[in-house]
Amino acid sequence: MTETLPADASIVARLVAVMDDVGAVGRNAQMEHGERYRYRRNDDVLEAVHPALVRHGVLAVPSVLTVEYRDKTTSRGNAQVWCSMKVEWTFYGAAGDSVSAIVVGEAADTSDKATNKAHTASQKIALCQVLSIPYSQDDPDDDRQAVGAPGAARPSPGRRSPQGRRRGREGSNEGPTQADLPPVPASTEAVEVEWARRVPGGRDRSDGDRLQARLDALRPELAEAACARMSEKANGFPVRDVESLPPAWLTVWRRVIERAEEANARPEREPETVVPPDDTLQGGG
Repeated sequence: MTETLPADASIVARLVAVMDDVGAVGRNAQMEHGERYRYRRNDDVLEAVHPALVRHGVLAVPSVLTVEYRDKTTSRGNAQVWCSMKVEWTFYGAAGDSVSAIVVGEAADTSDKATNKAHTASQKIALCQVLSIPYSQDDPDDDRQAVGAPGAARPSPGRRSPQGRRRGREGSNEGPTQADLPPVPASTEAVEVEWARRVPGGRDRSDGDRLQARLDALRPELAEAACARMSEKANGFPVRDVESLPPAWLTVWRRVIERAEEANARPEREPETVVPPDDTLQGGG
């Protein structure tokens, strides 16, 4: 635990002290619908961060900049509201100095909670990004001594060939590793530029349209889970449809949708809450 800072410590020093106290927040929740995967809830992040913020005199204040709503219809004909909210989170120190981060939270809901979910998503994204909260404290250097015996040939540090990566994935249920995934886009505007460069009727456009049609054909909770899974793979980048990510992500979309379609073919269970009330369709973190 970081020692108490002097009263005149800057907000940057206070945030660094918070980072030191918080450490990692793991994926402790399980998505039970569609493609099953683990994620970290907003409550888990708050429980880890709140004591450190209080201890070091940091106040986080949100200011909603823009809100966008869209009415959608699920594949079963149910009304659904999608909300995208741009929020500026300002972190104040005891002296009144501050640093800010602007993030976008997105969520969809068939009831009246899309706004709450989007705001909660922005909070989790802001805290995780500003404080650089990792999923694990594991040190990658810990495994270096276990690679081979003294004098043994060392594995090549280069990247595996596409064939090697494919063979590894075929023998595992984990899918591509983070190193195999395309780069995470810098912003939604950058994604729009990428898609604007694609010729209408071209391969990427056609593939994207087909994948979107398959996504729309899923049960609402499975489509929602698929978007959440893609957001997780993209380090928390907001995902609401196929074109929320650049064309380079189409192959990843295909794998995620295929798994969702397998769940879609099974009999539907009794309605349950798909996303916990305290979490949203985020990212990263």
